[in-house]
Amino acid sequence: MAAGAECPVCKGAVMSESHYFHRCDQFLPDTERLIRAAGVGRRVNGWLIESLLWTVVIMVPTIINAAAGTPELLVVVVPVAWLVFHLILWTQGLTPGKLILGDQVVDTRGVRAGFWRMALRETLGKFISGIVLGLGFFWILEDKDQQGWHDKIAGTLVVTEVGLS
Repeated sequence: MAAGAECPVCKGAVMSESHYFHRCDQFLPDTERLIRAAGVGRRVNGWLIESLLWTVVIMVPTIINAAAGTPELLVVVVPVAWLVFHLILWTQGLTPGKLILGDQVVDTRGVRAGFWRMALRETLGKFISGIVLGLGFFWILEDKDQQGWHDKIAGTLVVTEVGLS
């Protein structure tokens, strides 16, 4: 967004090339859409969706294998295919839950997170967030930008598109 432009929500002046306007907690991309930091509820829902999907991906092949006596290969192929799908989504700054909810992971400039930033966030970042009784995830509740430790480590924010009213 150009310097001197106006925020469409609070009408405050945007004084830099930043896409994030702290005064009203808005991301101001160069496009016509307006995005905002995803709230805790959306993030929990995304986690629940992903947990359910992972459970299905692991359990369904195992149950089919046990009931029908299919080759053990099915128990390996389906989770590996799911992992590959996950890695492809990372190139778009997405996870399966975020894809379903319409959320996005962006860097602090508002640019979609790429594969390596997502890899850092989803592996090392989430490991560190969870290692101390999950405190890094609960950090989202208190952080002004609703970032967990994994977001801080990777320099990311989870955003959702909101309409202009």
